[in-house]
Amino acid sequence: MGEYLKTRNQLTESIFNTSFGEVETAIFSNQPFKQTSLNQLTEDLAKTFGIGKVKTTQMLGISDSRKSRNQSISPDILDRAASYIQFFARVSSIIGADATKQWLQSPKQALKGACPIDLLSTRLGQSQLGDMLTALEDGAYL
Repeated sequence: MGEYLKTRNQLTESIFNTSFGEVETAIFSNQPFKQTSLNQLTEDLAKTFGIGKVKTTQMLGISDSRKSRNQSISPDILDRAASYIQFFARVSSIIGADATKQWLQSPKQALKGACPIDLLSTRLGQSQLGDMLTALEDGAYL
């Protein structure tokens, strides 16, 4: 877990300019997050995951009109972004950051041909991915 926490904390610091604890506090207290803007968040997540901003915006559940008129980050969006960071850090701690970007965008037989990145935005998808990561951590090749 040491590598996971290190990666999670580094990603959180680089994307949110604050600690993971501060992000958790904002989520749990249901307060808007003002340390970064929606535009910056989507850019930073897109870069981290190696995907386009449109895909990142879709994953976060942000409409173009919402992004253009209100740059504050709601607790819902912050929660989604934090869970994506945790997921990326978990995979990265197993296979490395560069391999994680490729792994996320490659179809997996265990996911019936879906790419992990496409399942991240739903709870059911995250649950399946969590099971898959547990198998990876146990040494399975997926």
